[in-house]
Amino acid sequence: QKLGKQLPMFGTEQGYPTEEKQEKEIIQARGLIRANLIMMGEGFRFNFAFYSVDYVAGAESGYGFHYNLNPYMNWGTDKWGPKPASPAYAAMTFLLEGRKSAGAIEWLGETALGYAYERGDDVMLALWDWGEQPRTVSIPVGVDKVTVYDWMGNGREVATDRSLLKVEIGQQPVYVAGVAAKLWGSGGEKPVKTAAPRLVGYPGGKVAVKTTVAAVLGGALEGMLAITPDAKLGVACQEKPVKLAAGERSDVEMTFDLPADAVVGGYPLTIILSDAKGPVAGGGCLLKIEPPVVIAGVNPAFSAAGKAGVQVLLREAEGRGAK
Repeated sequence: QKLGKQLPMFGTEQGYPTEEKQEKEIIQARGLIRANLIMMGEGFRFNFAFYSVDYVAGAESGYGFHYNLNPYMNWGTDKWGPKPASPAYAAMTFLLEGRKSAGAIEWLGETALGYAYERGDDVMLALWDWGEQPRTVSIPVGVDKVTVYDWMGNGREVATDRSLLKVEIGQQPVYVAGVAAKLWGSGGEKPVKTAAPRLVGYPGGKVAVKTTVAAVLGGALEGMLAITPDAKLGVACQEKPVKLAAGERSDVEMTFDLPADAVVGGYPLTIILSDAKGPVAGGGCLLKIEPPVVIAGVNPAFSAAGKAGVQVLLREAEGRGAK
């Protein structure tokens, strides 16, 4: 926040102890892989995964990516066996070796996250959702088919629906290979760009979604821009026609009325730009529904006569008054 990324960032040590409890092995694997993906996605130059092999002695045991199979060697054992974190780490490094971050994907859901990683024009996505339940997301990839890898490196070819990939994501990441560099690479202007990755709204209020559309894929662009809120929000999709000459760009704004009974929480807004042949680009943002009035504090209070009570401090957050 203070220095930006002008200085190279390094992770010196990152681990999670399984404490020799089997139920913690998947927790360790999921957490460490996601942590590494985040640090790589945020531009860290290096991250030290702690520790290669368990040590026998000590209360905080189980930091290793492998079991120590020699009970007579606390450190630097000559016999080891992998935990789930080991093949997951191997798959991650095999798929992402030599790549650099092309940016975060923060609009898939309140508990969802992803990053694009590139090596030249070869771009791969890593997507996951750390919530209790997996979710199905639709994401534009710009091609007819991609290869989707699970977190252990098992790949399968998946056809897209007019360049739109529908995939289930959960607590372990999935990798999507072969997406279009013109949509997900760091170079060049994107056809769709939101003014802000996160928006704030209030129940019964309005929220404006501002988007810039650019005809930068080659040639003129004539189609439709659609913004679809999360179905749980109960707000209908909005569409606006777009007609641009080659290289031209235009700002598009759509305003949504939020339900008075909208539940506080995060809702993804998916933005898809389509032409006559289907989706050509996409993006999104996350809408955060916040309460219009919050309790800022509760303190003890006493009247002049010494009668005890409480003082409740309320803060009106929306800026339009409340009664």
